[in-house]
Amino acid sequence: MTDVPFLETDNLRKRYNGTPALDGVSLCIERGEVFGLLGPNGAGKTTTLRIIAGLLAADSGTLKRDGRPLDTTTPAYRRSLGFVPQNIAAYPELTALENLRFFGRLYGLKRSALEKRTAELLDLTGLTPRQHGRVDTFSGGMKRRLNFGIGLLHGPDLLILDEPTVGVDPQSRAHLIAQTRALRDRGVSVIYASHYMEEVQSVCDRVAIMDQGRVIVCDTLRDLLQRLDAETVIEIPATTAGSLDTIKPVVDRVEHRGDRIVLAVRQSDDVGAGGIGPAVSRLLALLNERGVPVLSINTRRPDLEQLFLRMTGKELRD
Repeated sequence: MTDVPFLETDNLRKRYNGTPALDGVSLCIERGEVFGLLGPNGAGKTTTLRIIAGLLAADSGTLKRDGRPLDTTTPAYRRSLGFVPQNIAAYPELTALENLRFFGRLYGLKRSALEKRTAELLDLTGLTPRQHGRVDTFSGGMKRRLNFGIGLLHGPDLLILDEPTVGVDPQSRAHLIAQTRALRDRGVSVIYASHYMEEVQSVCDRVAIMDQGRVIVCDTLRDLLQRLDAETVIEIPATTAGSLDTIKPVVDRVEHRGDRIVLAVRQSDDVGAGGIGPAVSRLLALLNERGVPVLSINTRRPDLEQLFLRMTGKELRD
């Protein structure tokens, strides 16, 4: 990464009717990276994006681009920016081709360049076979892909994606994620806001987790996940509950689930053959000594969902 961030927000604050929506949001986005904004609905993701896009003014705080103060209302900045909103921007009574032509003219594309660009984007979004179909006949995934294409018409070097895969089919979701990776490879900076943890984890280079208008953590995916230990879960029969008094001191969590008891043990990186660490080895040895049969054993690798739960006490989709 360079010393000077491509885009920087510093201490952004915004209130709606006296209620804080943003409470000091500071972010740094590098050139040519996919930067994830992760958090539950109402965390402040969309408000942050609207301020960066120049659609909303912050009550206080500053923005910089390449180290210089940024005025988000200038035509030059807006020409460099692509914004794909959570709501579908396309007009339902127009065809896919008509929508692309309409928005392309708004961006100032001339006839020859516009025709070339619309053809490229119809191909990129997989909508060429349906280019003459009205948008109100499209599936949710097709509408999302068209929304994505509209945001790319003018070749922006900063693309904002606000919940780009809400309500789409798995094929369209995979397509949009693949195209997002391709944009990064071409040097485009992408801000990817979502409450879908698995998407953010699969496509983003760095992630900021937001909650209640604040950034609670921001780092690379690798460093974020290293904050958590893996967890090994062992199931034993409920009929062996009498052994729990001697077992509990070596486990981190005990759950009763019907005819089974779940024993959970956190593991550090110090694991041996088969992914079994010292803590799990001690538990297995103790179970063997007590004659307690093991019904199943699974190791869960840490993910962003667990990190968010650990830091806030809430599920990401709350």
